[in-house]
Amino acid sequence: MKKKRWIPLLFSFAVALLLLSFIFFTFFQINFRPSFSPHDTPMGDMMESRNGMNRETNTVELKAPEQPSSKLHLPTLLKSDYETDTEVSYTVVADEGQTSFREGPLTETYEYNGSYLGPVLQVRRGQQIHINLQNKLEEETTFHWHGLKIPSDVDGGPHHAIEAEGSAEVDFTVDQEAATLWFHSHAHQKSAEQVYNGLSGLIFVEDEHSGSLDLPKEYGVNDFPLILQERFFDEDNQFNYDTVYNFDGTTGDTPLVNRTIRPYIEVGQEWVRLRVVNGSNARNYQLRLSDESFFYQIATDGGFLETPVERKEFLLSPGERAEIVVDMSKYKVGEEVSLVDISTTEILALQITGDKSGSLKPLPEKLNDLPPVEADSLPDRQIEMSGMGHMLTLKCLTTFIGHYSKSQTQESTKDLKSVLCLSDVNYFSFLLF
Repeated sequence: MKKKRWIPLLFSFAVALLLLSFIFFTFFQINFRPSFSPHDTPMGDMMESRNGMNRETNTVELKAPEQPSSKLHLPTLLKSDYETDTEVSYTVVADEGQTSFREGPLTETYEYNGSYLGPVLQVRRGQQIHINLQNKLEEETTFHWHGLKIPSDVDGGPHHAIEAEGSAEVDFTVDQEAATLWFHSHAHQKSAEQVYNGLSGLIFVEDEHSGSLDLPKEYGVNDFPLILQERFFDEDNQFNYDTVYNFDGTTGDTPLVNRTIRPYIEVGQEWVRLRVVNGSNARNYQLRLSDESFFYQIATDGGFLETPVERKEFLLSPGERAEIVVDMSKYKVGEEVSLVDISTTEILALQITGDKSGSLKPLPEKLNDLPPVEADSLPDRQIEMSGMGHMLTLKCLTTFIGHYSKSQTQESTKDLKSVLCLSDVNYFSFLLF
């Protein structure tokens, strides 16, 4: 008889336990996922939708910095340890440091070879590359060569970490055409923070063909690298990544180019080449000239397009690169035009200071020989992604063919039925968190 009395009690207890478990896990999912409330941070007001956060895109709006403009910082061309016609050796060191971004205290940063945003590594197709890697940080890191076609065991992925105060050597051969690439940390669960703190740099791949093209090549005169980023600065000029961290992608409100706030360059009345790299953790840039003039895109992530493409604007998602050339001969000495984001925020001012040195030569009609594509034989693929807000929204993905035929270069590939559409995809959303 007593046993029968226990049965309903046990049943009631089980139902109550299930109900409590449901309530607990529902509450846990909503309140303890890896995210943050703006009210929990000193920058809460800036992160609120009514004070800067775009609720639809989850991206903080850029603001015009209130400080004088500065000449654009140019990354150093890294001096090799030794170099011959067939091989080159470099040393790349990851370390902690301090950087002056604006008036007031220096900002605690991470650095490659003593600089927030590291130096430029110059390599040539066919060269054997030897790189001595040194990690002087107090945590592990990796050195990832973004865009280089090399074996995975030397590509610096999360599974090839170098411990704090450790070192390693990598050797590989460059087997790809000329392109603007970059390198950065790819440490497991630390990539986004380490890149945000400064661990990234550039790689210029050159070859005989790129050397023969009549394009701007004088570094810092008519050929400029532009690494686009944005950061939050607290009242002490510190990044405080943990404070502003957003699981859907951490953005800032102060635009930087090559670590420079409100940068400008001085150029002549000639063709000017801009190698633009989106080094932001989670922001897409829609870029154009302030006077809405046309310019020409000559390259994407993988190298030169077949022909220059006339454009008025172009889109870059994080990790993406594009090269454009701008005709500055149509401006008078003393005039200025700016590269701006679609929000009209100024990214870079181009100040015309030099006279013409003769007539402006036309751009090469042919930049590259791309293999023909049999579009009818290509399979169709559809991929749907979700889970991290707008940055994992994939508009379309079909076969990746030929030479990085992205949506912004469709003008030169109208015969292609398969185009890779990545306008809403965020490199760092996939890879760095």
